[in-house]
Amino acid sequence: MLFVIPEKNIVKLKTVLTGLIHEFPNLSVRDVARVSGFVISLTLALGPVARLFTRQMYFFIQFRKSWDDVLVAPEGVLQELKFWLTHVEAFNGYSINRPLSSSAMPASLAVVSLWCSLNFC
Repeated sequence: MLFVIPEKNIVKLKTVLTGLIHEFPNLSVRDVARVSGFVISLTLALGPVARLFTRQMYFFIQFRKSWDDVLVAPEGVLQELKFWLTHVEAFNGYSINRPLSSSAMPASLAVVSLWCSLNFC
Protein backbone atom coordinates (compact mmCIF):
# COMPACT_ATOMS: atom_id res chain seq x y z
CA MET A 1 0.00 0.00 0.00
CA LEU A 2 1.36 3.40 -0.99
CA PHE A 3 0.49 6.57 0.91
CA VAL A 4 0.84 9.89 -0.93
CA ILE A 5 0.36 13.52 0.03
CA PRO A 6 -2.47 15.27 -1.83
CA GLU A 7 -1.28 18.07 -4.11
CA LYS A 8 -3.19 20.74 -2.14
CA ASN A 9 -1.25 19.79 1.01
CA ILE A 10 2.06 20.00 -0.83
CA VAL A 11 1.16 23.48 -2.07
CA LYS A 12 0.11 24.51 1.45
CA LEU A 13 3.36 23.21 2.96
CA LYS A 14 5.51 24.92 0.33
CA THR A 15 3.67 28.23 0.85
CA VAL A 16 4.28 28.17 4.60
CA LEU A 17 7.90 27.06 4.14
CA THR A 18 8.60 29.89 1.69
CA GLY A 19 7.20 32.43 4.15
CA LEU A 20 9.36 31.12 7.00
CA ILE A 21 12.50 31.06 4.86
CA HIS A 22 11.94 34.72 3.97
CA GLU A 23 11.52 35.63 7.66
CA PHE A 24 14.70 33.80 8.72
CA PRO A 25 16.47 34.23 11.19
CA ASN A 26 13.69 35.81 13.32
CA LEU A 27 11.02 33.12 13.38
CA SER A 28 7.79 32.75 15.30
CA VAL A 29 7.89 29.67 17.51
CA ARG A 30 4.22 29.05 16.73
CA ASP A 31 4.88 29.05 12.96
CA VAL A 32 7.83 26.66 13.26
CA ALA A 33 5.73 24.35 15.47
CA ARG A 34 2.95 24.46 12.90
CA VAL A 35 5.30 23.43 10.08
CA SER A 36 7.03 20.70 12.06
CA GLY A 37 3.69 19.30 13.19
CA PHE A 38 2.39 19.36 9.64
CA VAL A 39 5.45 17.46 8.37
CA ILE A 40 5.09 14.89 11.16
CA SER A 41 1.42 14.46 10.28
CA LEU A 42 2.59 13.39 6.81
CA THR A 43 4.87 10.64 8.16
CA LEU A 44 2.82 7.86 6.55
CA ALA A 45 3.42 9.40 3.14
CA LEU A 46 7.00 10.61 3.74
CA GLY A 47 8.44 7.77 5.80
CA PRO A 48 10.99 7.96 8.61
CA VAL A 49 12.74 10.93 6.99
CA ALA A 50 9.97 13.13 8.44
CA ARG A 51 11.25 12.58 11.97
CA LEU A 52 14.89 12.96 11.00
CA PHE A 53 14.43 16.29 9.23
CA THR A 54 12.32 18.00 11.89
CA ARG A 55 14.74 17.55 14.79
CA GLN A 56 16.30 21.01 14.53
CA MET A 57 12.84 22.57 14.44
CA TYR A 58 11.89 20.75 17.64
CA PHE A 59 15.13 21.83 19.33
CA PHE A 60 14.28 25.41 18.38
CA ILE A 61 10.76 25.08 19.80
CA GLN A 62 12.14 23.88 23.15
CA PHE A 63 13.73 27.29 23.82
CA ARG A 64 10.39 29.09 23.91
CA LYS A 65 8.93 30.78 26.95
CA SER A 66 5.68 31.42 25.12
CA TRP A 67 4.13 30.23 21.86
CA ASP A 68 4.08 33.87 20.74
CA ASP A 69 7.87 34.26 21.05
CA VAL A 70 9.88 35.35 18.03
CA LEU A 71 13.39 33.93 18.40
CA VAL A 72 16.57 33.92 16.37
CA ALA A 73 16.63 30.48 14.76
CA PRO A 74 19.86 28.52 14.26
CA GLU A 75 21.13 27.61 10.81
CA GLY A 76 19.92 24.02 11.24
CA VAL A 77 16.30 25.18 11.19
CA LEU A 78 16.87 27.01 7.91
CA GLN A 79 18.47 23.89 6.41
CA GLU A 80 15.47 21.77 7.38
CA LEU A 81 13.02 24.32 5.99
CA LYS A 82 14.92 24.41 2.70
CA PHE A 83 15.16 20.61 2.66
CA TRP A 84 11.39 20.23 2.84
CA LEU A 85 10.82 22.98 0.29
CA THR A 86 13.02 21.24 -2.27
CA HIS A 87 12.50 17.54 -1.44
CA VAL A 88 8.89 17.07 -0.33
CA GLU A 89 7.89 15.68 -3.75
CA ALA A 90 10.87 13.33 -3.85
CA PHE A 91 9.84 11.64 -0.59
CA ASN A 92 6.12 11.68 -1.35
CA GLY A 93 4.79 8.15 -1.62
CA TYR A 94 5.96 5.81 1.12
CA SER A 95 5.05 2.15 0.91
CA ILE A 96 4.08 0.43 4.13
CA ASN A 97 4.21 -3.07 2.65
CA ARG A 98 7.14 -4.78 4.20
CA PRO A 99 8.30 -8.18 2.97
CA LEU A 100 8.14 -10.95 5.54
CA SER A 101 11.41 -11.94 7.06
CA SER A 102 12.78 -15.20 5.71
CA SER A 103 13.30 -16.31 9.30
CA ALA A 104 9.55 -16.17 9.95
CA MET A 105 8.11 -19.65 10.24
CA PRO A 106 4.40 -20.51 10.22
CA ALA A 107 3.21 -21.96 13.54
CA SER A 108 2.27 -25.31 11.98
CA LEU A 109 5.77 -25.71 10.55
CA ALA A 110 7.30 -24.82 13.91
CA VAL A 111 5.29 -27.57 15.60
CA VAL A 112 6.38 -30.12 12.98
CA SER A 113 10.02 -29.04 13.40
CA LEU A 114 9.81 -29.41 17.17
CA TRP A 115 8.07 -32.79 16.81
CA CYS A 116 10.80 -34.05 14.50
CA SER A 117 13.60 -32.68 16.67
CA LEU A 118 12.27 -34.79 19.53
CA ASN A 119 12.71 -37.85 17.24
CA PHE A 120 9.04 -38.53 16.82
CA CYS A 121 9.31 -38.37 13.00
